[in-house]
Amino acid sequence: MRHRALSRPIFPYYTGARLTTHIQGERCPSNFTNIAGEIFGSNVTAESLWPFGASASATRFAYVFYATEKEYLCSAVVNFRQLCSVNVAGEIALIYPATWDQKYPVGSTSTTRRMLDRAHEEYRVNLHPVKLWRTEGEKTWSSSLTKLHIFGLADYTRLIYLDSDALVLRNLYHLFLPPWAQIALPRAYWLDEKDEKKLTSHIMVIAPSDSLMSRYVKNASSPPFDMEVVNALSASSALILPHRRYALLTGEFRCSNHTRYLAEEGPEAEWDPSIELSQAFYIHFSDWPFPKPWIRATEDQIEKFQPECDPKEKTKCWNRQHWQSVYDLYHAIQDEVCITL
Repeated sequence: MRHRALSRPIFPYYTGARLTTHIQGERCPSNFTNIAGEIFGSNVTAESLWPFGASASATRFAYVFYATEKEYLCSAVVNFRQLCSVNVAGEIALIYPATWDQKYPVGSTSTTRRMLDRAHEEYRVNLHPVKLWRTEGEKTWSSSLTKLHIFGLADYTRLIYLDSDALVLRNLYHLFLPPWAQIALPRAYWLDEKDEKKLTSHIMVIAPSDSLMSRYVKNASSPPFDMEVVNALSASSALILPHRRYALLTGEFRCSNHTRYLAEEGPEAEWDPSIELSQAFYIHFSDWPFPKPWIRATEDQIEKFQPECDPKEKTKCWNRQHWQSVYDLYHAIQDEVCITL
């Protein structure tokens, strides 16, 4: 089956909205306070969700991404565009290898430099070059510790870290305002039961500081990967975000059993792909061995790995259509903003 856009878009909010002004220190609008209340408890108030004191002008909120390969840089720019399309308030930041500035200096016509320039000039992204932390292993994971530099971005009051191999779907502003915690993140709901309490690091809300960075640096060599380091240091103290809105995987649409994903709702919960996707703020591309979205899949790969059409579905091929729509949205933005690799 050909992988093509649906005749009826599932994402009506993607309208190519113009870049909005980044706002520092703005208090959360009431509708976002309501969303935060739903997530963190009915007793929260606007005041309890604002743990930064009376000097609002001193606060700096940022959405932070990292890229150590040009493919991930493209994907980060896709998300910069998407953040602007959903009218976020706050800054956007990118950490990337400091060697890029030497290899691709300002004025270079290389793809990497042009993408960095586009991020900075068109989307007002704050660029943070950092030293790579590498471990032995498969290329995709060998530099994953580099993301731990986010814990030291102490110029920001609070940041939302987002993996680049994913897609922002809705405004995440309310996540800047949970009750105070150094780190908030969801559980890795898809892991085996023996690991059911493990946390996932592809989306994190962090109050960065030099002391927090120091803790992570000391533990960065063992265990070897970012997710293990985060779990080793934060599993017992982190504020837990609900995975249903913030840790949805594209692979969930390919599953026949959604028990783990729906566990918070109890045994009577029913999977509805339309509801889950419409309520998700962020979705992570995780369909191994299906390729990441910046690698255009062949028709054979799509035919082999796309969700099955279950005759029990309320709407024919509903899981498949929603799964396809996420990739279609990503590709539409990629074609618009990414310079040819």
